[in-house]
Amino acid sequence: AIIHSLMDDAAAVRALPFLHDVDAEIQDEARIRAFVEADIDQAELREARELYTSLGLLPANVDLEALLLEVLGEQIVGYYDPEGQRLVVRDDVMRSLARSSVDEARVVLVHELVHALQDQHLQLGVLNEVERDSDADNAYRSLVEGDATLAMVAYVLAAQGTPLEGITSDPDVLERFFESGAATSGADALDRAPAILRVTLMAPYTRGALFCGDRHRTGGWSTVDQAHRVLPVSSEQILHPDKYSAGELPDPIALSPAPVLESLGYVRVQEDTLGELELSIYLAQGTSSDQDLAAAAGWSGDRLAIYSRADAPSAAVW
Repeated sequence: AIIHSLMDDAAAVRALPFLHDVDAEIQDEARIRAFVEADIDQAELREARELYTSLGLLPANVDLEALLLEVLGEQIVGYYDPEGQRLVVRDDVMRSLARSSVDEARVVLVHELVHALQDQHLQLGVLNEVERDSDADNAYRSLVEGDATLAMVAYVLAAQGTPLEGITSDPDVLERFFESGAATSGADALDRAPAILRVTLMAPYTRGALFCGDRHRTGGWSTVDQAHRVLPVSSEQILHPDKYSAGELPDPIALSPAPVLESLGYVRVQEDTLGELELSIYLAQGTSSDQDLAAAAGWSGDRLAIYSRADAPSAAVW
């Protein structure tokens, strides 16, 4: 009954009906952590570690998997699993939901149920499986999480009798709304994590919500739906929604071979595009901030290759 009530709330604030019920499972924290651990792609993890240590964004001796598990496993209330089309709720949280107030747990579960709506209407499960570069993946995750975060905000505002248009109609009000809570996440492990992890995990929720708020301002939830059909392709489009609206695409960049590195026995093992969001993290190194958005603004494309050799640190050609 509680899940059905939350489904009704999610459908109302997101302006999409559920096409069918969402199966709900109650699990303890250990099983949820085990799922998170099993869901980590080891190959992607190795590539990310090699890329970011090559750029100096992660310490060379970092245990990225342990760090990621600590961050992702912190304060998990529940999650939506597109592959199993199910909502998983932590057992102690489920017991707390017997209270009628709009508490934090209910807010988070509305967010997760919006992912179920995205799955039923907007091909979340299919689009999740598409292989993307880091920049395009940051853009896609910003749409998905920003959409659900904006709906979550609408749920909180509705309980106060305030329509979502009250903050999306004015871009400055919307930005202040999210900036007011963006200094720290409130999660100890995340706040201690390196900036490249902290920012790329949080930006899809905050910057993504600003992007979706801009969409909502121009045409309501149907315009947000349309963004799932014509996906943002770069974090530049997320950070500057007007560039998404204008269809401004990154400049294509083809990397030439690196004969000097190859003559030394290095092999090109991966290519990637970091994009404006991650460039802002790179350019903020040595400062008191996680990001230098002003320095990264004006980005119009980048391409990076990682070269590896068994007996030496990896090399980056950017």
